[in-house]
Amino acid sequence: MKATGFQGIVLVLSAPPLPVHRVSNYSDADDAIMIERRNPMITDKVGVDGKMAIFLSADRSGKITIKVFQTSPSNKYLNQVCQLAQGGPGTFVPIAVSFVDTYRNDRMVGLFGYVVKPAPAARGKDVKEQSWEIIVEDLQVLFGDPLFVGFATAAAEGQ
Repeated sequence: MKATGFQGIVLVLSAPPLPVHRVSNYSDADDAIMIERRNPMITDKVGVDGKMAIFLSADRSGKITIKVFQTSPSNKYLNQVCQLAQGGPGTFVPIAVSFVDTYRNDRMVGLFGYVVKPAPAARGKDVKEQSWEIIVEDLQVLFGDPLFVGFATAAAEGQ
């Protein structure tokens, strides 16, 4: 049997002069955190003779989407990052994003980023989610292997 939970997810934002912030109060959406490269690593063209040429891209940019409830303190932090950017080049600071899934040992780091815009705000009879999008210049992705994370899991799977 395998088990996982959101308790093992750590997403940290850093945008000096603001203090480092751990994102909390995630939405109940299946994609509360979405981390992806924006463009393909390799593109190709096939000529009329059937021969293929490939182009290896240097683009390592990424997009991180975070969905939190309206009650999350992370809304205030991300709004402060937006306010710094709105001050112009003199107050803009790039945001860094660090993600760890302690169960799978997945790690992702996004550097030199910005918040696209303040999250849309909806209010109604239920708790709403606010979705934030961060674009980073350099997204490094390292997927781990859950088999090597803990001996308890390996032992349980061996039975």
